[in-house]
Amino acid sequence: MEQLILSVEQRGNHFHCILFERYGTVVQETQRFVPDRQTDRSWIEQDAGDIARVVTDGLQAVLRLAGKGWRDINALALAVERGSMVLWDRRSGEPVLGAVPWYCTGNATLCDELRGRGLEKQVRDKCGLFIAPRFSGTKIRRALEEIPDGLERARAGELLFGSMESWLIWQLTGGAVHACDCTNAAYTMLYNIHAQRWDEELLALAGVPAEMLPEAGLSSRVFGETAPDILGGPVPIACAAGSQNASLFGQTCYDLGRARAHYGNGCNVMLHTGLEHVQSKSGLLETFAYGTAARYKYALEAGALAPRGTVGFLRDELRLFRTWAEADALCAQVPEDHGLTLVPPESAPGTPHRLAGGQGLLAGWNGQTEAGHLVRAALEAMAFQVYDALTQGQADTGCRVETLHADGDACESDFLLQFQADLLQIPVCRPAVRQVAALGAAYMAGVVTGFYTGRPDIVPFWKAERIFEPAMPEARRDSLLQGWHKTLEAAKALARKA
Repeated sequence: MEQLILSVEQRGNHFHCILFERYGTVVQETQRFVPDRQTDRSWIEQDAGDIARVVTDGLQAVLRLAGKGWRDINALALAVERGSMVLWDRRSGEPVLGAVPWYCTGNATLCDELRGRGLEKQVRDKCGLFIAPRFSGTKIRRALEEIPDGLERARAGELLFGSMESWLIWQLTGGAVHACDCTNAAYTMLYNIHAQRWDEELLALAGVPAEMLPEAGLSSRVFGETAPDILGGPVPIACAAGSQNASLFGQTCYDLGRARAHYGNGCNVMLHTGLEHVQSKSGLLETFAYGTAARYKYALEAGALAPRGTVGFLRDELRLFRTWAEADALCAQVPEDHGLTLVPPESAPGTPHRLAGGQGLLAGWNGQTEAGHLVRAALEAMAFQVYDALTQGQADTGCRVETLHADGDACESDFLLQFQADLLQIPVCRPAVRQVAALGAAYMAGVVTGFYTGRPDIVPFWKAERIFEPAMPEARRDSLLQGWHKTLEAAKALARKA
């Protein structure tokens, strides 16, 4: 019987364990949840011990439900959210504080101090990022300042740091391996993406000892084997990557000019730039696409990410809709010339547009505005942001994106993807297998173990569930873009005055 590949995919507080057969079909899936907690240190944390336990439980459960054992598994792969931080004791293996997710901003003051010293260009030139709380380097520094003798213990190698995949690798191997991949290392703000190593100058600026860092390298390699008590026998952990990066691979975006967009509570856009790093003059993040087949590949990235985005606010807080089908139905009730434009309150570095103070703008509100107008304006805003990000990325690279691959919860909205295709004037593809991050990690793991021979063995398996073709008249599209950019400039002007 042919073997299977097992993937762990983190989606916020949820950890999915997914079993794939060779052709990318999902055999079985489990899901576990770990809640956030607000600490007295004004940090958002998740219980790192609980994370290790629920992932182990999920892995065991998915095998049990599928009627499989460890011998049926060719490899284990990990796809996690970048920018998280876990600190643990090397000797005991126990965390010394909770896992801090990327959206925790308790390190904002340290970021302000670094920017105030005029260090942003030096940081960006080395790691491709801006100084921002979403990256974990300054989270480490703040944690070390609050842990008794934290800095001394870190310098002595007694305290270890890892992003989420590093913590899981340590736990799944029984403490035998302390390692991370390049995509997660890049999101620490401590890793030189040109030299492909931890950078001494960046470590000194952040005040982070090198002795506590994991060994960093390719995303696709054998990191180690699972301890016997995890799955019953040794299974190679053959991939670890950021979930957005794994999605890029899962959407078969392997070359310069291939792009995918994630639509969730916010947007993330990643444009493959090939084997060469491309400097972004438009302010996009410069990072790794992934590291596989003994080569590092690069990408430009735009992320308008927030733990509670605008669309999520309309759905979860105002309860204007429950499903994407309901959202589409509301949008269909609104005429194309509805006149409402929403600029989301997004201020994160690396986003298409940075608004000072994180203030948005809703223009065109009147006595006839209804729920459908708000939902439609929010979905249109996501598409406008992706349009701007891809336009900037194409200008930076000099390439043309021929097709956009879409994923994320909001890609279930037919209205959103059709509107996106109309703006970009290119096809937008929705994949048949929605778990593209887990699938991409599985593909990368399988290439290492020989489960797949390489790209030619994978590309034929990717299938589109639906392809949205451009249908909007060009004059109408141009008018909409003009209105969006006019409102955007007004939002920027108001933000500067605030």
